[in-house]
Amino acid sequence: MLGYFRPRKLDLTYREYSRYRHNFCGSCIYLKKKYSLFSIGVNSYDGVFLSLLLEDTVSHNTQKYDKKSCPLLPIFKTEIMPIISKPIEVASELSILFYKLNLEDDIIDEKTIISKAKKIIFQGLFEKNKKALREYGIDIEIINKNIKKFRELERKCEKNIDILTEPLCCSMGYIYKKVLNEKSGNDKGDIFYKIGYNVAKIMFLIDAVSDFWADRTKKRFNAIENTFEYEDEYLYTEKNREKVISRLQNIFYMCMQNIRESIQRASISENRVLIDNILKLGIYDEFSDALDIFLNKRRKNGRKKRLLCNFRSF
Repeated sequence: MLGYFRPRKLDLTYREYSRYRHNFCGSCIYLKKKYSLFSIGVNSYDGVFLSLLLEDTVSHNTQKYDKKSCPLLPIFKTEIMPIISKPIEVASELSILFYKLNLEDDIIDEKTIISKAKKIIFQGLFEKNKKALREYGIDIEIINKNIKKFRELERKCEKNIDILTEPLCCSMGYIYKKVLNEKSGNDKGDIFYKIGYNVAKIMFLIDAVSDFWADRTKKRFNAIENTFEYEDEYLYTEKNREKVISRLQNIFYMCMQNIRESIQRASISENRVLIDNILKLGIYDEFSDALDIFLNKRRKNGRKKRLLCNFRSF
């Protein structure tokens, strides 16, 4: 469930694109400097989205930039801030956490040797990251307990999507509240919690929709199939198809509305154009792609693994 909160490149001005790239490349360089070259592979677009929100809560110089070599492709140089800002540091650490949770989900669902091997390779990185997150007030045990509750609901084949996603949404809300409120030093914790809560639900919804046919083929649990109790001919009935799409769209639009209202209440102004691009264009493209896969019985396109190594194609 990584990488859905990304901007639509064609609708960005050069200045906005450069600002987004500063954050992305800054996160990459931070990961290499603190951990290793291999750690840059866990950087995600969702971490960059979080850093854009964070930048409104701390003061830093955004006018001067230094050119640094790209850790992955040294022949290229990119502009970043002379001192990596706190938002980028926090977002980078959380990218590691997001990758860890996503990897554990793949191990349970896919049961592939590759996923298990990745966990072994990155185990040292995950342990260091666990210590770093404590500095930001994040207790991994709380997140693990919520993940365990989610797995139990999956095993029981919970049919209500809201109940099923509650533990995941609470985990993301907890992370956003702790990180954003800790750094801003104000009383906007509940607002940030609501942002994280709805971000998680959108990520889950898009992932479940785009993975529908793959999960059905491999006989894995899928929240969409479990909710609507599909039969083989279900989608071929126009009335049923419209019912499913309408329900999914209602959930998606409600979450998006909650996020936009929360950002408005939090008076987030820094990077507002970029954030609006992600929320009004980028995430809608991801949802539309997921619906297209869902309706046309296609498997999810692997074109976006949603990690830093694909940023050149962004």
